[in-house]
Amino acid sequence: MQFVKPLDPYSLQEVDEPYRDRLGATKGHAIQARAISDPMNELTHVIDFFLGDGSSGSGQDPDDLTQVRKSIQAAGNQKIITITATGSFDPVAEGIPLGTPLTVLLWGAGGGGCGRVSSTGSGGSGGGFSMKSGIAAAVTTVTIGNGGVGVGAGTAGGNGTTTSFGAVFSATGGMGGAETPQAAGTGVGGDLNMAGGSGCDILSVNDVTGLGGASPFIGIMGAVGPAVGAKGIGAGGAAWDATVGIWGVIGGPGLCIIIARGV
Repeated sequence: MQFVKPLDPYSLQEVDEPYRDRLGATKGHAIQARAISDPMNELTHVIDFFLGDGSSGSGQDPDDLTQVRKSIQAAGNQKIITITATGSFDPVAEGIPLGTPLTVLLWGAGGGGCGRVSSTGSGGSGGGFSMKSGIAAAVTTVTIGNGGVGVGAGTAGGNGTTTSFGAVFSATGGMGGAETPQAAGTGVGGDLNMAGGSGCDILSVNDVTGLGGASPFIGIMGAVGPAVGAKGIGAGGAAWDATVGIWGVIGGPGLCIIIARGV
């Protein structure tokens, strides 16, 4: 919105002063039409966005003179949606008008731990992280990464798979553990992209664990011990080398969090 100056009634030029009757004049300054229509259009747009579905007139009530205040209150609201399984995100079904700006956070899945390839093994690496703001709400396919399979001796752990928000951006999964720690996942296409942590080597064959790498902002490394899943979203699975057996455990799953403000 922009301040629209009044017009001098005689020259019809804009004047740098408030509306008033000029001394000795027969009429006061003229108010330009857009000085009224522009504020009305902007205020009704705010009302339709926060109190309606965003389309023109959808939120307006001619008998309610408190709608601007209600719109300001609504602007401070937010809705947080957590998605843990692959599927379709439908904003309208979640009470979010189409076109609402979203902030989306993604974590890729962790790689599986490797008990031992030859002489040693390692924990799986953590999944990556990515965040992107200003995404217009629309029906979107969300893919949640699966943790890599943990293995015992002889082969590398399975890689964690990618978590993605449609074709907009993604967070890749961490690689599975091997004889040495492998690459972690990372963010792709977001406003903020971060790599996960790498897994750790098994130090010996005397019950010493190779922890799985953590995923950014989750901060939990892979679980310790046989037949135990990774602890935490996107964490790499741990590797466990014991005198009674050799195990690698599954990586942690991916995650998508959607934040919609003003709904």
